[in-house]
Amino acid sequence: MIADPHRSAHVTYFFDAAPEDVFDAWLDPDLIAQWMFDPGYREQRAEDIQLDARVGGSFTFKLSRDGSPVIYTGTFVEISRPARLVLTWQVVGRDRDTVVDVTIEPRDGGTFLTLVHRLGVVPDRIVEEVEQDWSADFTSLARLLN
Repeated sequence: MIADPHRSAHVTYFFDAAPEDVFDAWLDPDLIAQWMFDPGYREQRAEDIQLDARVGGSFTFKLSRDGSPVIYTGTFVEISRPARLVLTWQVVGRDRDTVVDVTIEPRDGGTFLTLVHRLGVVPDRIVEEVEQDWSADFTSLARLLN
């Protein structure tokens, strides 16, 4: 049997917030700019966050990171408030299409989030970097929601 070369980043996080609040933070441009692109984590700043939050709708996140432009694009594949969100995820200029799958569950008076970011064929270092980035993003989101 041949091992599947495709890799995924896995991140879990507990939020002291309602599932609806955690879910909605993924679809609110003002909140996305604050938690997903927190300048406290990296030298970055959201410049334009556009999204059409419906199945088949697209998004474009434009930011400045370390003085250079970075653009993320994708499409919403599934939106099941407040339990699940699936979206394609691309960085413009990189030859890799990925998928982000987010599951949100009420637990212990808060919310347990599981993220699986299907990255394709990538080295271990990329998986680790993506997991660190999402973990930092969720720490920013937790601060924002509290």
